[in-house]
Amino acid sequence: MTILREVNYGGGNNKILIIFASICGLVWIVGLGLVCGIVWSLESPELYKLWLLAFTAGAIGVLVGFVASIPSPIKQGDRKIELEGGMVSETGKWISSAIAGGSLTAVVLEGKNFLTWLAGKLNQSEAVVLLVVILFAILGFLLMYFTRRIRLNIIIASAQQELEMIVKDINTVISWAGRTLGKTPDKIPDEFYEATERLVSDISKKPFEKYEGLLAQGIALKLKGNLKAAMDLLERASKVNPTDYRVFTVLASAYLDFGNIQKAYEHIRTAESLKSQELDPGYLKIYAQISYAADEYKKAIKYYLQYLKSHPHDAEARFELARAYARYGASSSGDDEANTSAIEALEAAIQQNASLKTKAIEESKNGGAFERLADNEEFKAAAGVT
Repeated sequence: MTILREVNYGGGNNKILIIFASICGLVWIVGLGLVCGIVWSLESPELYKLWLLAFTAGAIGVLVGFVASIPSPIKQGDRKIELEGGMVSETGKWISSAIAGGSLTAVVLEGKNFLTWLAGKLNQSEAVVLLVVILFAILGFLLMYFTRRIRLNIIIASAQQELEMIVKDINTVISWAGRTLGKTPDKIPDEFYEATERLVSDISKKPFEKYEGLLAQGIALKLKGNLKAAMDLLERASKVNPTDYRVFTVLASAYLDFGNIQKAYEHIRTAESLKSQELDPGYLKIYAQISYAADEYKKAIKYYLQYLKSHPHDAEARFELARAYARYGASSSGDDEANTSAIEALEAAIQQNASLKTKAIEESKNGGAFERLADNEEFKAAAGVT
């Protein structure tokens, strides 16, 4: 799966921690230089100049260590985050090119002349001056470099853990979306709802940009009832990947809840043209519900029958099938066989859930699906009408 969003490694608390780590490195080298400076000054007042040199060399080392520890832009792959190159590798390239060009020789000669001049000013031998400079510069460099790199590695490990959790949440939400949106009687795991909560909270930080992330966040928002935001994300997802039936099915479900049946049916027709052989049963139920809402009763019957093969104990779906049969029987293209099928489906639904009798009676009044069957004796017996 493609990575879903950028992680802001340099912002917020992480940035403060890096600055703090850098200050700690500077304090180390200043403290060490100060101690050495006091010892040398007690030996000879003239040695304070050597202490200043040591302090300066250490400070330069800290600065170089800070710059050298800056990584190149963090590489973010499918499931891995890592540091690339950075200033150290860039410096290595510069030195290599300098040697090849002969400019490094000139730098070394100039450095030798400067060292001789500095030794004369400090009344010390070149060896002592060189040793002090190298020692404190290396100490400053190492303290700063490793302090920052360790801190960065900790940040990256944390980001990697967050990334793995995001990938897991997205997979969980997408895999259970059909059964949840279709309101199947399957037991939905608690981790699905926990993942949904996390994905919704992530939107306030930064919405995902890749397909799976957009789809999962759209599903999460739809389940939370935030239909407009859900449709916006799902529309974006459908443009990123216009070949996945799932995004159009969820989008159709959102439009149905929003009250735009025409749009819902348009998206279902698109989903139908893309659906795979192994269709999630929950999506079949959504197809049936939207087809029914669009007055496509024959198509609704087909999908309800397909869905009930895998979920024969879903009484609500069987009741909805009965309504679809009744509507189809009452239409100009319907027939008496459809009415018979409606009563049979209703009887089966009520046997599974007796409380559906009340809904059946309500649907037999005021333009309901079973209004034309209200005087049918078999319907009355099934619905318990006396």
